[in-house]
Amino acid sequence: MTDDQLQKAKKKALMLLTDRDRSVAELTEKLQKAGYEEAIIKETLSYVSSFGYLDDARYARHFIEYYSGSRSYQRIRFDMGQKGLSKAVIDDAFEALEDPDEKPLIRKLVAKKWRTVKGERREKEAKVIQSLGRKGFRIGDIRAVLEEMEEPDDPEEEV
Repeated sequence: MTDDQLQKAKKKALMLLTDRDRSVAELTEKLQKAGYEEAIIKETLSYVSSFGYLDDARYARHFIEYYSGSRSYQRIRFDMGQKGLSKAVIDDAFEALEDPDEKPLIRKLVAKKWRTVKGERREKEAKVIQSLGRKGFRIGDIRAVLEEMEEPDDPEEEV
């Protein structure tokens, strides 16, 4: 391990983190792809962590905050796993949620989708359920929202 390589790795890591937050696994992968040795990567991760630039718990909380308005919690969990976050970190981040109810988001997405889907009510319901189901929302929650909404495109029913 040379000091020159270590300094280059540190600069690369800091550059990557100025772009956006990254998980430890993401940053490790980026440094590996850049050709740095394990010892240099370990030292670099320790260096950026010492400044608070690398924190998987914070990353998980921000990830949930950012995507909770457009994705189901199931999908967010999956995506966070893909980013290399551990199950424990993901679970802790979700425990900190104030309101884990997805129904307000489902209402909003149903109202939006309802306007674009063609067909009779039963056809529209089936298409909306399929669409939101593919996004990771529970079918039971989608059906409950559809049942409680008289006409999903009614502006007073939107959230």
